[in-house]
Amino acid sequence: MLHCLEGFGARLRVIHMLTQSKMIDLFIKTIKSMLSAKIRDRIHVQHDLEELHSVVDKELLPVEYEGEQRSMEELRKDMFDLISSNEHEQYLAEMNASKTDETLRTPDKFNEQIMGLPGSFRTLTVD
Repeated sequence: MLHCLEGFGARLRVIHMLTQSKMIDLFIKTIKSMLSAKIRDRIHVQHDLEELHSVVDKELLPVEYEGEQRSMEELRKDMFDLISSNEHEQYLAEMNASKTDETLRTPDKFNEQIMGLPGSFRTLTVD
């Protein structure tokens, strides 16, 4: 779970989980005990919709959670359409084909002009 949180490209402010299962609640508590205090404080478990609505506005939730946003099925369909579009496939193909031009890289030779060290810096000041 920690790798998921650290590898996620955006900063997570909070995670809310909705469950009535005692087993899942126990599992979440066990996982939280292994996480840092900072991450642990960001994970919250709600046991019913009223408890969720006290923390998250209804206008941000889908209709399945008595919210005002589009249904989960509509969101899933839109995401599927977006990911399977030709534009997205072309973008993925372009990203897979991208690479560096190694012929433009400076050789890692010792050079007196750059103080005998390989790299792109010109001077090195050590205090």
